[in-house]
Amino acid sequence: MKRSVIGLGLVLFFMVGVAHAQQATSSDIRNMLSELPGKIARHRISIKRCDMPPIIDGKLDDPAWDHAALLTNFIRSNDNLDDKVPGITPAEAESLIYVTYDDTHFYVGARMMEPYMRYLVSASENRDDSVWTDDALEWFLDTDQTGQEVIQLITNNAGIIWDGHDYERKTNVSWTCEGFRVATYHDQDCWYVEWAVPYEGLGMPVPQKGDIWRVQFARQRYTTPTGKRRENTTWVGSIEASFKTPDWFGELLFNENVSTVAAVVPEATFGKQMASISIHNGKATDLPLTFYTSSTGQSHQSYTTTGSVPAGQTKSFDIPMITEDEGANINALQVYSGTELLSVVRRSYFIEPITVPMREKLKYALMLSKAQSQSQAFRDNMVKRALQMQEQLNKLDQIKSELINGNFSELDKMQKWEEVVQAFNAIDIPTPPEKPKLSIWR
Repeated sequence: MKRSVIGLGLVLFFMVGVAHAQQATSSDIRNMLSELPGKIARHRISIKRCDMPPIIDGKLDDPAWDHAALLTNFIRSNDNLDDKVPGITPAEAESLIYVTYDDTHFYVGARMMEPYMRYLVSASENRDDSVWTDDALEWFLDTDQTGQEVIQLITNNAGIIWDGHDYERKTNVSWTCEGFRVATYHDQDCWYVEWAVPYEGLGMPVPQKGDIWRVQFARQRYTTPTGKRRENTTWVGSIEASFKTPDWFGELLFNENVSTVAAVVPEATFGKQMASISIHNGKATDLPLTFYTSSTGQSHQSYTTTGSVPAGQTKSFDIPMITEDEGANINALQVYSGTELLSVVRRSYFIEPITVPMREKLKYALMLSKAQSQSQAFRDNMVKRALQMQEQLNKLDQIKSELINGNFSELDKMQKWEEVVQAFNAIDIPTPPEKPKLSIWR
């Protein structure tokens, strides 16, 4: 019979492992998320043409913004300020970006929520100063969707402009977006900015119905009593320190009469959640829709439903979404009208595998049950406790299997999960009465 020598060091290793289960670091999660963008459709929002252009005064009170597409739910992208994980951590201060267009301009209206308005940073005074060191809004346009040519526009909260043009990762700071107009406005709990960006200044053709721009919006936020940068956030949650990473850009679909006026995929927790989306239909006929939830996770339960938006109206929809894959993944809500993909709302997540420390605890109990240095009564007790632990783990596997099979109506499944976890945690491992010694275990 094969024998192995297991000593005190290995026993202590498992004791430490139970007390301090190893968790994924920010770097680990970054590496896992870096492999995911190409495995699921890009973030996409449909944008509607405006009937009358907005007045660029920074106040966002024009009818042009009433049915404009809304980009929100910004995500932290920097991980050098604290222990928050980039790409999955929600912004501390929300950014609301409205976009619309006409035959001459692309329009942006932004409302930047800010609880520390008195500490806004706006040190830049001249065009092409270091505006990114202020509280500022940035926009990136991948002009040919290859990542080789990127236009970057920035304005701070005082309306100072920086514009640049990248070709093959080399920035031409002397490039100017001619005719770019900006206005800002400060309120008690937020600051506003409005842009009118001429296609001619961008060197881009007038968008036609069905055209797609690949873009990223980002916010620099320095607002603290010390002036030290508080957070960087992006519309499409990116794990990269640089905003200028086309792999993490989203898409704007020029759609004439249809716009995505709100869309939320919630922060992932294990089990069932509800994604939500609001669509405005400016057409003269009803707009049929199909909703589909998906994930990069291997065992994600997809869900498909249908609906429609009456002509000339805005309608909201809540769509069930199940998260049952632990680890790093991206959840997404996709919205189709016929074969046309109108919107994709993505959200990256990381869920620490809950059963890893539990299985380590079971493994340690099994090892103690074979420790020849302990009494037979103690070893029998550990066998009993190990069987109890295995029973609870089997229950978790069964519950997870039911979740994967997509039984959306049984909301109590997650409650059962919590009850099983609590029952498992209640099974303690007593301190061995005898100090573990170097032993031969079968």
